[in-house]
Amino acid sequence: MTQLDVTLTDYAITLLCLVLFGGIARRNFNYPALKRLWLLFFASVAVGSLTGGSVHGFFLDESSLGYRVLWPITLIALGITASSTWVIAGLLAFGRKALKYVIIFSMISFLVYTIVVLRYSQSFVVVIINYLPPMIFLLLTAVNNYRKSRAQYLLWIATGVGISFIGAYVQQAQIAIHPHYFNHNSTYHLLQAFGLFALFRGAKGLEHVKGDV
Repeated sequence: MTQLDVTLTDYAITLLCLVLFGGIARRNFNYPALKRLWLLFFASVAVGSLTGGSVHGFFLDESSLGYRVLWPITLIALGITASSTWVIAGLLAFGRKALKYVIIFSMISFLVYTIVVLRYSQSFVVVIINYLPPMIFLLLTAVNNYRKSRAQYLLWIATGVGISFIGAYVQQAQIAIHPHYFNHNSTYHLLQAFGLFALFRGAKGLEHVKGDV
C-alpha cells in the first residue's frame, strides 16, 4: 500500500461520516429538506474519502484504470458536497422561499465544476476553489444569524467551517505533523475530522427549527 497514512486517515473520515450520517438520519427534523441536505453532505464526503483514500493507497499511477475511475468519482463527490453546502447556506440566509433559486444556482455551479473536472483539470486545487465560496457563504450566514438569535448551533457551524479553512490551508501549504509518517494530506484529514464533527453538532441544532429557516 502506498501512502499508508493518507489512505488510513481517508478511510477514517469515511467511517466518521457514516457515523455522522447515521446520527442525522435518526433525528426528526421539523424541516425535512434540511435533514436531506445534511445527509447528502455527509454521504458525499464519505464517498469522496473512500475513493480518494483508495487512490492514495492503491492507484497512484495516473495511467491505471483504478485512478482513471476513482479519482474523477472523488472529485465529483466533493462537488456534490459543495453544492449541498450552497443550498444549506442559502436556506439559512434567505429561508424556504428562496429554496428553488438556490437549488438552481447550486446545480449550475455543479455542472460547470463537473465540466472543468472531466475536461480540463483534475487537480485537487479545483476542488478547493469550488468548495471555498459556499463555505465562506455558510460561515458568513452562520455568524450573521448568530448575532440575531444567539443560537448555539450556529457557533458550531461557524467553528466547523473555520476548521475546514485551516485544514485547506494546511493541505495547500504542505504543513505536516511528520513529513514521512503523517504528511500534509493526513494532517488535513485530521483537521477535517474535527471540522466535520463541529458541523454535525451544528446540523443537530437545526432539528427543531420551525417556520422559515
